[in-house]
Amino acid sequence: IGSDVERIKVWNSRMQVVWSDRQELIGRDFADNADLRRALAGEIVSKVKVPNKSENLFETGLGRVLELYIPIMRNGALDAIFEVYLNLDTLYEDINIQKNTVWLWVLIAAITIFSLLAGIVGSASRRIEAQTAELLRSEERIRDLINSVKEGIISLNKAGKVVLFNKAAEQMFGYSASEMIGKSPEDLIPPYYRQSYDEGWNLYVRLRAAKIAGKSAHFKGAKKDGSLFPVDVALFVSGTGQNMIGTAIVRSPAKPNPPR
Repeated sequence: IGSDVERIKVWNSRMQVVWSDRQELIGRDFADNADLRRALAGEIVSKVKVPNKSENLFETGLGRVLELYIPIMRNGALDAIFEVYLNLDTLYEDINIQKNTVWLWVLIAAITIFSLLAGIVGSASRRIEAQTAELLRSEERIRDLINSVKEGIISLNKAGKVVLFNKAAEQMFGYSASEMIGKSPEDLIPPYYRQSYDEGWNLYVRLRAAKIAGKSAHFKGAKKDGSLFPVDVALFVSGTGQNMIGTAIVRSPAKPNPPR
């Protein structure tokens, strides 16, 4: 008998203990045992419980046990009932060991997944940083290129606000880019042109003015000090909807043309 077996009883059909590892139980009957009655009817009965029946005179100190009633049949008739109490401590210890093992593997898996994700995120972050740096370098190269040309370049958004004002435009008009970005270019236009400019820009936005796009026209520009000077202006448009950008290429002609 294994060390996990706490008690063995053998019952006859009259519900009397005819043998037990505990001698004091032999010859006693316990008619109030409902589980024993089920076994007498031929059913194998098993329960996990704390022994608390009247027959458990010597098992009161046990904790939870597995109680088994096994009917023994011979020639179709009930011969005896074996009752066994099995200590579950070993089973629970094994279960706890298995649970701890499972949690350990779960923890290892979680750490592994976290490490993989951290590697993926780190790699993605490095790629994004590299792409951002390359984008910034590209923007810087474009800005340097725009600032290197001798023509003034002034770009406006759909609302008519300045979004680009290059170095040549700064030199022509006397305004810095920081003074013009986000503002209307009205200060660059003689006062007597400003109302017609507003109307013309709104019309240009609505119709995209394909007939004049890219064509040069002669105007006068207004410098920061209030003086006027002749300019040649060519307009271009790109983008659509809210992303539309209008760009003016401004040249100061070597020989002034009659202003319009």
